[in-house]
Amino acid sequence: MAAAKADALGRWRERRSLPWLVAALMHLPPGDDDVAAAIAASRAIEAGSPAYYTLAWHRLRLLIGENKQEEARAELDQILDGRPLPEGVENLMRYHRMKLARDLDEFVRFALRRGEFVMYLPDPRTKLDATAPPLKSTTRFPYDFGAMLKWRTELFQPNPRYFDEDAASVMSAFMPLPLMARVAQSDRLPPHMQRDVALAVWTRAVLLEDAEIANSVAPIVARHFPQYGGGWRAYQSAPTPQQKKIEAALLLLRLPGASPWPDSGLGYPYTGDRIGLVATRWWEHADSDNQAAVGAQDDVPLCSDCALPLQLAAPEFITHQDRDRARDEVSRLRQLPGAPFSSPGDE
Repeated sequence: MAAAKADALGRWRERRSLPWLVAALMHLPPGDDDVAAAIAASRAIEAGSPAYYTLAWHRLRLLIGENKQEEARAELDQILDGRPLPEGVENLMRYHRMKLARDLDEFVRFALRRGEFVMYLPDPRTKLDATAPPLKSTTRFPYDFGAMLKWRTELFQPNPRYFDEDAASVMSAFMPLPLMARVAQSDRLPPHMQRDVALAVWTRAVLLEDAEIANSVAPIVARHFPQYGGGWRAYQSAPTPQQKKIEAALLLLRLPGASPWPDSGLGYPYTGDRIGLVATRWWEHADSDNQAAVGAQDDVPLCSDCALPLQLAAPEFITHQDRDRARDEVSRLRQLPGAPFSSPGDE
């Protein structure tokens, strides 16, 4: 990498061409002596250039790495509030912007990402095993896959929004229950996301025996699962903590999509109260390692095989006290067993 960096910088200084500027900027770490010159050169490239967003991505990466948050935030807001962005670019810019969130409202706003395609589906038109339909406003499905597979209905709506891996990991590892509950209560969440986040927060609160938080989000979950209205009423009116645990357990048995770990992407693909043919049901003990293996530390890779260096980082509004409480809650969750019936092979 050192040799590649030296070669790219040397060729860029010699030729001052766009491809070598891109290569140089990609190899520069924050704090390098050549960062300022490369950033200045990247800002001279017009928005119509095919390299514009690549340069913007790495310029913002360097600005954030050099603790120039206000400068990076202003540029990101200009990009995100301007003209429509190409597929994928908006999600990547939101990744940068979420790291710079100043409060919970900004976190929720930039945590929401556009789904680009649905997982592979059987395609009876071609007789092939599967195709990957893109989730665009022009997408039309010739068959009612949702009804056929009993999948979540919002999956087949144009441009669905979900949390990506960074938002799910920040909630799981860095946010204590009170902050998680505020996310679940946010009006910025589309209905399907509020349902999923509230279910995860309620499940976590039940497992951690935090009745106050569980009670605060239970009405949200109940609203999305009205078919169990009697169960929710029994839970909310339970006269003793022990009876409340029993009512919570009965509700959880009806909700195989429940897990104390917020999901990224589609997550549980079926409606939350349906045991599907595939996908993990409820949660496994190993999920605590998958969702919080970071040990509540910054700067660990979110994806080991991605083309871009995506790393986990807690937004600055999350305090040290928040992180300490979240770390304690994660530790307690890791001590608990998983659900006894969790995966298709367990039937």
